[in-house]
Amino acid sequence: MPHGDPVADLNDGRLDLPPSRPRFIAFGVVAILILGTLAGRLFQLQVVDGEFYSGQAAAIRTTEVPIPAPRGLIFDRDGRPVAENIPAWVVKVRPADLPKAERTRVLSRLGQLVGADPAELRTTLDRYRGSPFDLVPVVRGVSRATALVLAEQSATLPGVVVEVEPIRQYLDETGAVNGALVSHLVGYTGPIDENELLELADDGYLPDDVIGRAGVEATFEDALRGRYGLQVVERDAAGRLGEVIETVSEPVPGTNLMLTIDADVQRMAEDALRWGMEAADVSQGVTIVMNPQTGEILAMVSLPSYDNNKFAAGISAADYAIYLEDANRPLRNHAISDIYPPGSTYKLVTALAALEEGITTRTQKWQTYGCYQIPGAPAGECLYDWNRAGFGRLNVVEAFAESSDTFFYQMAINVGIDPLAAWANELGFGQLSGIDLPGEEEGIIASTEWARQQGREGVFTGEVAQAGIGQNVIA
Repeated sequence: MPHGDPVADLNDGRLDLPPSRPRFIAFGVVAILILGTLAGRLFQLQVVDGEFYSGQAAAIRTTEVPIPAPRGLIFDRDGRPVAENIPAWVVKVRPADLPKAERTRVLSRLGQLVGADPAELRTTLDRYRGSPFDLVPVVRGVSRATALVLAEQSATLPGVVVEVEPIRQYLDETGAVNGALVSHLVGYTGPIDENELLELADDGYLPDDVIGRAGVEATFEDALRGRYGLQVVERDAAGRLGEVIETVSEPVPGTNLMLTIDADVQRMAEDALRWGMEAADVSQGVTIVMNPQTGEILAMVSLPSYDNNKFAAGISAADYAIYLEDANRPLRNHAISDIYPPGSTYKLVTALAALEEGITTRTQKWQTYGCYQIPGAPAGECLYDWNRAGFGRLNVVEAFAESSDTFFYQMAINVGIDPLAAWANELGFGQLSGIDLPGEEEGIIASTEWARQQGREGVFTGEVAQAGIGQNVIA
């Protein structure tokens, strides 16, 4: 019988399977293993790790957004506000929605509508280092009419958004919008810059935040700023924010501050200083009013001044340049950042030094002169008393009453420059007062060391005499 006949195979005691059957069985086993592995992995993803991956998916659809805290208000000693928050229209741009091809046209048109330089708007956008989906403030404090025009033309201004936000407003003693009265004291707020953001990001500062720039706004930034809240917000596939899912924490408003300044006294001091500057034909002046019993500053005027409301609304480059180019430096608080001879108030130091060093007593009388001859100087080289006549013989109390210059010339020369400097330092002259304002400068007290720093061996006798009346001292 031919080979391969099934009957013959049976007769031989063996049965040959079709050659494809073993491969089918092997494939089935592999398929079962693969499906079992997939089912196990699916079980792990859905059941075992389901909560973890669900949270990750939710995180992709949501983001945490800080809630800014209202900035603390600033009042004068009688409770009149000198710095408050007002709602204002703020123009913002979302870079992701501003096509590159349209950038120049949109910024030019926006600049026309809001009265800003398109180059400044472009610079503001270029400096921003946040997400392209974030709104970048470019102009603060636009009028309601301008905001409505921008809303009407939104179709032709892609990426431009107008929102209402609080901005700082500074007031005078009448409640009028006039920050110049106390600008050097209160200061102003301004947008945070890139370097500051790098340093302060861990403290919760945002790329579009404002920060105290001068005065008590800067000194008490931490207290005025408050503590931001936090909310979870839904976002779409493009990264744009949507509905609020959850408020994690509410913002804590900043602390309100009450100054020792009396706004009425500040106004009177400014008026008096302006009168004096006009009479003396000078363009710069300082007046400070202090309560000598408590050390409280009731008024501090530095002229010329500046309008801090311009900074709060976002000062233009042109206006800022005007301030910077002014030779009288209106942005500088001359009352604490410049140093001046203390004048006759320094006679208190000279008298104390003379009494403590045993140069004179309370009752001892000294001859005063119309012009005091400086010891060792050529004849005729003398220092005048303020009345050019002198006051006869005076003791220290009478010298105070007359404010006799020649009396205190003699006291200073007899005390000596270094003991006089030591008593001045003991009383706090030449040192920072610690006033709660940035930019205070230390004074200079004449001494042998001071002279050597100038390349001289010592202080001239005439300089010692002048120091006795506060004219060779910059306190």
